[in-house]
Amino acid sequence: MNVGARAAGMCREIDFVRDAVFRMIEEVPPRSVSYVLTNALEQEPEAYVLCQRVERITASRGSLFLPVVLMCDLEEQLRRIPGSSRTQRLKIDNVERARAYIESTTFFTSGEEDLLTIDTATMSLERAADSILGRSARRAVP
Repeated sequence: MNVGARAAGMCREIDFVRDAVFRMIEEVPPRSVSYVLTNALEQEPEAYVLCQRVERITASRGSLFLPVVLMCDLEEQLRRIPGSSRTQRLKIDNVERARAYIESTTFFTSGEEDLLTIDTATMSLERAADSILGRSARRAVP
């Protein structure tokens, strides 16, 4: 099997898992349960479709949709890559492959008016979490 075919197969598997998770979020838990969904999406039509789907799910649950973009200087990102914890979580752990991917990729950001952007290179985890919680507290649930 060539790399392209493997990648296409992986995308179908990811879509299958994502669909199951989204259905579960919509149908199973009480509305009082909140979710934080994370992803790095490339700037392509599928990213817009996925974002709109998440927005529809939040609306159907009467939940708050708060898009957050976590930014980080490239060199700081690369400094964080080596490590067994990334490998264990099936994340890229090769610095040069990561550099090539980051430098050649345009990432998706929501067109949301109230997009929160956080620079994780200059902000502690606690402060970043406080920023997200503060923004969510100021926004009304639709």
